Amino acid sequence: MISRLLLVASILPLITCCGGDSAHSHGDSGGHAHTAPNGGKLIELGDHFANLELLYDPGTGQVRLHVLDAHAENYARIAAPELSLERAGRPPTALQARASDLSGERVGDCSRFEGVLEDRPAQWEARIALIEVRGARFEQVELGYP
Repeated sequence: MISRLLLVASILPLITCCGGDSAHSHGDSGGHAHTAPNGGKLIELGDHFANLELLYDPGTGQVRLHVLDAHAENYARIAAPELSLERAGRPPTALQARASDLSGERVGDCSRFEGVLEDRPAQWEARIALIEVRGARFEQVELGYP
């Protein structure tokens, strides 16, 4: 009985280190998965460097994007006042930084960005031309819905 408890105790941190239900996993490279904290879709930036969480409401066209740390557990503030969402055949959509009195975030030091896709597509693909997170530059980041 004690050996079973020791076995469970030794593997439990490996199972729970990054959350339960996955929005994306690292398969063979990392052996664990991450859960989007707001129920959105995770887009990994770099090799386990940071994440974007995408939320979209096709009824209103509202796009919300959160910048998160490598484990999608904490928000990662960035200096950009806006991010440009580019879709083929459409003008770019500006995702504006959203300040929050609750978190102390302000434009220029923010992890949440919002904008509206005026055509309210049911599905779409886009790119963010450039995003800088914690000193690293990521170009042509692909994302989409669903």
